[in-house]
Amino acid sequence: MDLICSLSHTPVRPGASSVPSGHIIVNERWMGSELVTGLQGWITTVFEDGLGLVDFHLSKQMCVFYISEVDLVAGNSYKRKLVQFRNASTLHGAVLVERTGLSEQYFAGVQRFVVLELGLTLLPVAGQAQASQLLIQMVQEVSKEPGHNPFLRRSCSRPAEPALLISVQQIPGVG
Repeated sequence: MDLICSLSHTPVRPGASSVPSGHIIVNERWMGSELVTGLQGWITTVFEDGLGLVDFHLSKQMCVFYISEVDLVAGNSYKRKLVQFRNASTLHGAVLVERTGLSEQYFAGVQRFVVLELGLTLLPVAGQAQASQLLIQMVQEVSKEPGHNPFLRRSCSRPAEPALLISVQQIPGVG
């Protein structure tokens, strides 16, 4: 599947669909940041250039965008990035937003745009340190075996024989 929306900007690097379990692919622009420092030692970080619009890949189906306090206060450039991703990708996207005293006044507008207009998941964080802890938890959850979550509903098995079901339903107190 080609997720390229233009030759110069790819919302998702095509090869990023194979993220190893317990790893996170990080856009190189985050190298040396407080966020990446918080990830190291907990999960394996792999730096990649050319991830396009995406900041982090957690799995073949999940990617994360980070909107900093500076991005919120500076303007709407993050909106173009998110719309471009939404229009060109079938991946699930989550958006981490720095929610601080300075950015509080912009949060309601971002929430409305990200959740209601784009249908993406929005997770507010206090800063890069908290974002790194959240990303660690997300990677650990994505890396778990399917069916490991006790809170997920189990699929109901169908009876082997419809006639057997009818017979059991005829028994008083059972059916």
